[in-house]
Amino acid sequence: MGNPIRVPIGQGAGTIVLCASHSPLAVRDPIESEGLAFREGIKKARSFVNSFDPELVIYFGPDHLRALNNVVPGFTVVESGSGYGDWGGPTGDYAIDTGLAAKLADALSSEGFDIAVGKNLKLDHGFGQTWQQIFESLDARPVLPIIVNCAVPPLPSVRRTAALGRAVGKFGSALNRRILYLGSGGLSHDPPLTRAAADLPEAEREQRVLDDLRRAAERIDPKWDAAFLNALSGPDWQWLEGMEQSYVARAGIGGNEVRTWVAAFAASNVAASETVYESVPEWITGMGIAMGSDRGAPLNK
Repeated sequence: MGNPIRVPIGQGAGTIVLCASHSPLAVRDPIESEGLAFREGIKKARSFVNSFDPELVIYFGPDHLRALNNVVPGFTVVESGSGYGDWGGPTGDYAIDTGLAAKLADALSSEGFDIAVGKNLKLDHGFGQTWQQIFESLDARPVLPIIVNCAVPPLPSVRRTAALGRAVGKFGSALNRRILYLGSGGLSHDPPLTRAAADLPEAEREQRVLDDLRRAAERIDPKWDAAFLNALSGPDWQWLEGMEQSYVARAGIGGNEVRTWVAAFAASNVAASETVYESVPEWITGMGIAMGSDRGAPLNK
């Protein structure tokens, strides 16, 4: 863990970034006896965000073939959406500014991105879990969700995802608001996510994950995770942005979700000032957190 981040109580414009792993299997631990280092990190992250008091959250997250299945674009700006409620997750509407979301989509299109726009989408735990850990209720803050395809080929390259993040950051900077760039997904994990599983009823789909816990737990790769977190914290952005899919694949199919982290940090244009990491076999995931603010160092782009 790096040095603690101290961000003044929200005033004027500014930028912070927060990315965190998610695992729906954490709900199977109601007494909170697992993932203690990660849980402590989430408490610090919540304090970090509350102190900053963001006026807008721009949220990069994955979809596990629930909101988008038959057609899966590379990048989707969500104009209206609610919680899917899978794995006992949150339901209800997100506070999405539809007009601002449309302007974001137009801005990204003008920057040369082929952007999809989604309405009335039900966002699963790829958005809901981290949001609930930081804010509790889905309508707690204005948000612009952006789905990054991390599920099925063809996936956007890491480099293209970083470019998208920078374009989103350009849009956000022009708003002159206190903005939190939030990312949820990764780190190393290898759940049995396939198109075939996506067509199963929700209960059967979740059972397939439970039946595969032992194998999936063995796929956590702390060394891969450490290299990724170190790159976010140091001067290695060019290496990070240039990661080939063959390298990302070493972190398992769920490792593709680090694209959301790359997008969020590229949008913020700051390096991580603090990271937290814990391998949690019970959750079949390398559970990480990375935070930074515009009071810290910019990324080396």
